Amino acid sequence: MRYFARFTTLSLIAIAAVAILLLPDEDNSTSGTAPWEIIITPSGNSRLLGITIGESLLKEAQTVWQEEPEITLFLPENGEPKVEAYFQRIASGGVRASIVTEIKVDKPDLDYLINQGARISTQGDGSHKITLDGDGISLVENSIVSSITYMPKTDLTPQIIQQRFGEAGMKFSIEDGLEHWIYPQYGLDIILSTEGREVLQYVSPKDIDRLTTPLIEAQGN
Repeated sequence: MRYFARFTTLSLIAIAAVAILLLPDEDNSTSGTAPWEIIITPSGNSRLLGITIGESLLKEAQTVWQEEPEITLFLPENGEPKVEAYFQRIASGGVRASIVTEIKVDKPDLDYLINQGARISTQGDGSHKITLDGDGISLVENSIVSSITYMPKTDLTPQIIQQRFGEAGMKFSIEDGLEHWIYPQYGLDIILSTEGREVLQYVSPKDIDRLTTPLIEAQGN
């Protein structure tokens, strides 16, 4: 009897989690706040989660998501420097998630950030992680969000994804257990995993090559 009661409770929790994702669009969410509510602006950029990729400043995202992010500059051994802002706990459209935004910073400002960095640490792959503060943070906060990586806390099944986003325009299977569903019209790559949580990567539709080119190259190898 105890096993049955425990099983029933867990089943109800699972059903409730899925039900949140299946709520109709006329719930209490503000329009454009759920990860599947994507609007393409007249300028060709994607608006979702309350901000517009390629137009909104990081400080606007902070206001909308009501959280101060961890801002970091990454220097890879091979490749271009990248500035990211990590939001740990965001509740949007009934779904809880963590978000990483990539921030567009011009080279002169990047050079300034590298020299201004408050703390530098070396990662296992040889890259460097630079933690910013003071004027560096202010500079990044007033820079444009160029991409969003959305990591939901709740599992998104293929059925839910297809219901909310429609049929993918392209699909790639590069690694065991990982599948990429590409929605070029949204600038979206949904990474489905058999072992972990799904990851949603958003760019402006005109920049979809940023997401598809590495996959096409990997598939050809």
